[in-house]
Amino acid sequence: MRKSLSLLRFQLRVLSAYFKNPKWDKRKTKEFFLYLAYYFLNFWYYTILTIFESFIINNPTLKKIDNRITDIYNSENQFWVSLKEGFRQRSEKVTNLTYGETSYFAIKESLRMVDINENDIFYDLGCGTGKTVFYANAIYGAKSIGVDIVPDFIVNANKIVNELDLKNISFIEKSIFDINLKDGTVFYITPTCFDAENMQKVIKKFEKLPKGSRLIVLSRHLPLPNLKLIGKKNLYYSWGKAETFYYTVV
Repeated sequence: MRKSLSLLRFQLRVLSAYFKNPKWDKRKTKEFFLYLAYYFLNFWYYTILTIFESFIINNPTLKKIDNRITDIYNSENQFWVSLKEGFRQRSEKVTNLTYGETSYFAIKESLRMVDINENDIFYDLGCGTGKTVFYANAIYGAKSIGVDIVPDFIVNANKIVNELDLKNISFIEKSIFDINLKDGTVFYITPTCFDAENMQKVIKKFEKLPKGSRLIVLSRHLPLPNLKLIGKKNLYYSWGKAETFYYTVV
């Protein structure tokens, strides 16, 4: 329930911004009530999702990690951290840094779909709190690397790594477009809110992925000649269901 209350505080914080400017018109009123309705539904959806998630976290290490993530983002929610960074960054549009969280249900199914194992090197490009990175490492023993441009996400994730003395896992503060991926074998990216410019950067980046590697892409199908679609699924995320695509590099 702590995760849901943290989300609720974020939602109230966003809605309170509407009252800082006393001048309301039809557009502002409509926008406010649309957000209010969405946040109400999303709060209950997220609450149910996280309750059911708790039943599939059976690994002791993963339980400790999840508890530490919850502790760290209890007061300043991860959605707020991302939104705040979006306004601070001058080089990125706010929409490009829109935060959405992958559920453990989606993580479990996606990593199963690409047959990840202890011999793989896993990259989460835009890792956020690091949930997927921690899962790949704790459950499959894969060397796992999280990459994100948001400093707080990287600092907090590395803090958990050091506190729990985790091995074969690291988090790097860097643009996903500047990271070298030549040693990777499994890649995960969530470009749901990327604009056209960033999608072109993604396509250019993925044209050079190592042959034989596997790729998980949320929401966007990438019709590249070097990518063979091996499956797709509708899975649960913090905002609802979304289509997830799975590729192998040929």
